[in-house]
Amino acid sequence: MQQFYTTRFVNELIRKEYYTFIDTYYSDILKNPNTYITLAEKSIANYLWWGYVKLLNSWTTSLQFSLLASWVGPWDEVIIPANTYSADAIAITNIWATPVFCDINLGNFCIDIWDIRNKISPKTRAIIPVHLYGYPADIDWLMDLVKGTKISIIEDASHAFWGSSKWRKMWTLGHIWAFSTHISKNFWTLGNGGIFFTKNKDTFMKLERYIFPDNNTDEVLLSGRTPANIGVFDAIMLMQKLKIIDHVIQSNLELFSLYSQYLEKDTSITIPKLDLQNTIPHIRNLTICITWKNPFLWYWQKFYDKNLIESRGFWYDVKLPNIEKFFSSYWSLPFYFNFPKKDIVNISKYFS
Repeated sequence: MQQFYTTRFVNELIRKEYYTFIDTYYSDILKNPNTYITLAEKSIANYLWWGYVKLLNSWTTSLQFSLLASWVGPWDEVIIPANTYSADAIAITNIWATPVFCDINLGNFCIDIWDIRNKISPKTRAIIPVHLYGYPADIDWLMDLVKGTKISIIEDASHAFWGSSKWRKMWTLGHIWAFSTHISKNFWTLGNGGIFFTKNKDTFMKLERYIFPDNNTDEVLLSGRTPANIGVFDAIMLMQKLKIIDHVIQSNLELFSLYSQYLEKDTSITIPKLDLQNTIPHIRNLTICITWKNPFLWYWQKFYDKNLIESRGFWYDVKLPNIEKFFSSYWSLPFYFNFPKKDIVNISKYFS
C-alpha cells in the first residue's frame, strides 16, 4: 500500500531528525534562539528563490505586518474577497483600516477581477487576493491594474506554499506574500505560525520595526502584535519539514486524485477542475463543494460547521451576487476531510 504524506506520517518521518537536532544543539538553542530562527528563515528564503523571509507567530500577524509594511493606516481601504477566512478582515480592522469586500467569480471562487474595478477608490491602499481551492488568483491582471499607483498587492497564500501558475511561482508575481504554517496547511509547525515574504528590502526593513521596535511609539503599540517572532522550536520544525516538502505536495496531488475518482460520480459535489499541465496546485487546502441537496450534509455540518468566512455580518449590507449564489448553493469542505468509512470505498485505508 502506498504511504501518503499525511500530517501524521510526516511528523513520524521527521521525528528522529528533529529530536536529534535539538539534543545536539539544545544548550545553544536556549542561549541563542534567534540564531536558529534566522537559519530557518535563510533556508526558506533559499527554497523560495531568495528574497526576505521573516517567521512570525501566526499568519494573522504576517498579514497585519504586511499591511503596515505597505503603509496602510487608519481609514485606508483594503479590498479583499468575501469568500475568505475572517482573519483577513480582522488583520485590517486591527490597524483601524477598512475592509472592502469584493465579489468572487464562479469559475474558481477567487476574487473577481472585474468587480475590483468597482471597489477601488482614492482611499484604496492595498488589495489582498486569496489563492483558494488549488486555484491561483489572477495576479498578472492585478499587477497591471495597480501599475503606477500606490496600491500594494498582498497575496494571502495561506493555502499555497509552493504553488505555481503558468509555471511561475506565485511568490514571484506580487509585492508581499503571507504564508500560513498552521498545522492544517501543507507546510506546518507544531501548532501555529506565519511566513512574511517579500523581494523588496525597504519593505522588509519597515517590517522589522514592528518585530524589534527600538522604542515604544504609539504606532508600534497600536500594531498589537509585538513581540511577534515565531518560537525557535517551531522554526526548527519548519527547517526539517522543508527537506521533504516536495514529496508532501506530490503526495497531496495523488491523494486528491483518489478522492476525485470516487467523488466525481456524485452530482451533488463540485470538484475543482485543475490545470495540472500549467500549474502546481496548492492541494493541501483544496476544497470540494457540496450542494445543499447532498444527503450527507447533516454529517458534514456536524463536524465542519462553517464556510471559510465565519460571519456574513462582515458584509451583510454589500451586494455580492456571486457570493450569495455560492453560499446559497454550496457548502465548502477540505478535500482531506475524513468521510464516514462506509461512504468511502477503498479510500479510508490511506488515512492510517
